[in-house]
Amino acid sequence: MIELVKNSKYKVLTPSGFQSFSAIRALKKDEYYNIVFSNGKSIKCSTNHKFIRDGIEIFAHDLEIGSFLDSKNDGKVVVLSKTLESGEIFLYDLVNVNNESIFYSNDIVSHNCDFATSGNTVIQPDILNWYEDNMIKEPINREGLDRALWVWEYPDPMKYYMVVADVARGDGMDYSAYHVIDVDTLTQVAEYKSQIDTRYFANELISIATKYNRALLVIENANIGWDVIQSVLESGYNNMHYSHRADNSADFQTYLSVHNGNNTLVPGFTMATKIRLNIIEKMRDFIENKHVTFRSIRLLDELRVFIWKNGKQQAMQGYNDDLVMAFAIAMFLRETSVRYKKAADSLTVSVMNNIGKSSSDAGFYNTSAINAQNPWSMNVNAPGGDYTQDLTWLLG
Repeated sequence: MIELVKNSKYKVLTPSGFQSFSAIRALKKDEYYNIVFSNGKSIKCSTNHKFIRDGIEIFAHDLEIGSFLDSKNDGKVVVLSKTLESGEIFLYDLVNVNNESIFYSNDIVSHNCDFATSGNTVIQPDILNWYEDNMIKEPINREGLDRALWVWEYPDPMKYYMVVADVARGDGMDYSAYHVIDVDTLTQVAEYKSQIDTRYFANELISIATKYNRALLVIENANIGWDVIQSVLESGYNNMHYSHRADNSADFQTYLSVHNGNNTLVPGFTMATKIRLNIIEKMRDFIENKHVTFRSIRLLDELRVFIWKNGKQQAMQGYNDDLVMAFAIAMFLRETSVRYKKAADSLTVSVMNNIGKSSSDAGFYNTSAINAQNPWSMNVNAPGGDYTQDLTWLLG
């Protein structure tokens, strides 16, 4: 539950003096962090509350014991303890603080850039609030050396998954990220976000895709993404997504021919300019109609700062949209290529199931489409009339 109390009278102390703010937001939570600092003060906050470290935002869920944070009068404080506590509580935050959106909370510099009331987010603000209240949850496990892999569901051998990845440009400002999606239920079951070398990221993708039942692996092939795709191809992993070379409009017949030398397809996902809007609109449609389940506070944080700017959907300056773009691609493919891929796979299984062992002692195999009475016969169309040719002489 979220309540807003508008403000036009009071100001708050910030590093640049007292500044105005538009409202106080009260959030009712069932869990929160109780953080104790070296200045003798403490803060109770939501898991996605934003602090500042060396001028850069850091979320409460990423804080570690011993972390330094910016504090009053250009000072620093150290995180002495961080405890995740349960129990109903109201947490209060300031909305749209003027001049850089930062303020002091118990002498600690906090960041507030709340787009939930701005009307500028790509996803409707009330929908994002609904997801925060009803779907966001802590992962059941955080894996890897940097604990960057968050897991909500372990692989189910009866399910079909896809792993959709966005590869960092390598400029130090963005992250490589992926989602693991249960295709049938449209549920996010795992998520990864980290700054990682492309060779290691390729290995990470191969590992997670193999773990989740050799999932369909989708990697955006722009720029440095080709390095990751090449490493995956060289590994022999063969359940890769291929995009139409021209415009991502591949139909079912195109996907059937992907293994038959079809040169109209290229490995990876091609983010063509003319379909970018469609991709993001498909994500918006799934989220706003609540047809998709996602659990990640990291994804929600990115969605809150994913805005319309100069006629284009993108992250606000200074923020990232790596998880958002990977998620948007997943939603788009769920309604297009993945359906073709599953249909092609089902057809292959059907053909394989239609192969039965011959009753002959030779131990050869024949399909049920061949004459059931004599599997070693062939219908011949001839000018003088059709006839059946007996091929048993081939058996020697």
